[in-house]
Amino acid sequence: MCACAVATGFVWGADNFSFIYVYEAAAAAVMYIAVPKKLLNRLYYFSQTQTSAADAKTYRVNIANRLIFAGEALLDVSGSIIRAGESLSKLEYDRMSGVYKTAMLKTCDDCGLRGFCWDTQKDYTISVFRKIGKSLKSGKELQRESLPNDFGNRCIRPDTLVKNLNSAYSSQIYSDMARRRLREMRAVISGEFGAVGEMLCDLAECVEEKEIIDKRLTYEAATVFEAYSIPAADVVCTHNSSGRVKVQIHVPKGNWGFEDEYLLRSLNEAVYCKLEGPHITELGSSLLVHYFEKAVFKTQTGFCQINADSNTVGGDACEIFSDTQGRTALLLSDGMGKGEVASVDGIMAAHMLSKLIGAGFSPESSLKVVNSALMLKSEEESFATLDMACIDLFTGRVDFYKAGATCSFIRRKGKAGRVELASMPVGIIKDALFVKTNVTLSSGDIVLVVSDGVTVGSYDWVLGELQNFSHGTASELAAQIAKLAREKQYDNHQDDITVVCAFIE
Repeated sequence: MCACAVATGFVWGADNFSFIYVYEAAAAAVMYIAVPKKLLNRLYYFSQTQTSAADAKTYRVNIANRLIFAGEALLDVSGSIIRAGESLSKLEYDRMSGVYKTAMLKTCDDCGLRGFCWDTQKDYTISVFRKIGKSLKSGKELQRESLPNDFGNRCIRPDTLVKNLNSAYSSQIYSDMARRRLREMRAVISGEFGAVGEMLCDLAECVEEKEIIDKRLTYEAATVFEAYSIPAADVVCTHNSSGRVKVQIHVPKGNWGFEDEYLLRSLNEAVYCKLEGPHITELGSSLLVHYFEKAVFKTQTGFCQINADSNTVGGDACEIFSDTQGRTALLLSDGMGKGEVASVDGIMAAHMLSKLIGAGFSPESSLKVVNSALMLKSEEESFATLDMACIDLFTGRVDFYKAGATCSFIRRKGKAGRVELASMPVGIIKDALFVKTNVTLSSGDIVLVVSDGVTVGSYDWVLGELQNFSHGTASELAAQIAKLAREKQYDNHQDDITVVCAFIE
């Protein structure tokens, strides 16, 4: 029904801009569906401690199936919008024929020579219209002199005809612009439905993960939170398929001291393993808090940014964050151009992507939402690159995701190398995709994610600096690379510089 309403709006609104209202309503509905505030909260309850293991499995399968069904339905809606648009585009008529017809009706309808011009001399009259139509399409406004001499001398309303042709063609230009914008919006809305569908499927995969609720450890963890006066009404302790322990609690917003070392020590004793955290997600007026089994590796991270020219605001934006699966991500976004305008795109892209991935959605489905948001946020052309290195702290595997980004760098076992993948930025085309690859690192290795202000001209020097770096912190290495990059830029070709660094320990 939603798809039908949107498609109907596209058809009848194409010429009078009424489609804007349908579009705005549909886009708002899709974004509301994409990240509903209480979704995580509702999904959480299937694993409450009082639920039996058999019932929990039944609920999990039921929820996963419903999410998959909903996701596939939205993906089908996306395909329906595209197919409807393709069908409508096949029905499009010759635009200039409409211009000629409009001008003819306004000029010739009650003219005494109509029968002669449009019956006896029809072929000649049409050929004249097509000839002067070439001048219109070249961008030249018609004048009376644009009419062939014999036709202009015969026509008793030449000035009116020229005026009506110019007016009809101008109206057609605006109509064509509206149609093009409509096609772009149709593609964006279709992409939104598809992205939401994929995100629901992501949630289904999370729900289907083989996490086993340990009632005894849940009871022990709940006792710890009670002892520290933390009003955790819902406490769950689970083991996943890899045997990793996770403690999850749901509490009202407040400063509860989740990072207190004595609290963490007590939790470690309660669940018989070392935990790290907390990872906190805001859910309206409450908090969802996770503690995870301590990973094999840890990271020391840092970054450095130098803005182009004398700009106080740069076009680059970076985020360093952890997700719920024991991974640390280095994220960098470079907005189009420099200064405040570019900053809006870069910050928006980086912030949205980090929030969605941090909430458990896949990078691929999160990218589609970010792409649509950039395409919709203003009437001006808007795009940004996205570059992410996601480090699994249990296995050492680093997944690199790139959308229009420059190369990244690693130092593995003392040898420096680069990771380079050809890709398109987000915000330009509907079907934005990450190009990805991975490499496995270990303790002592380094990851560098940089903006293109670092690699302008050459990147060999970056490899040399990375290979020879021996003492200092991640922040110091990032600052060293950024400073040298600025020195190597030409004064008349400065660009924003950002370096994000992680040491694996």
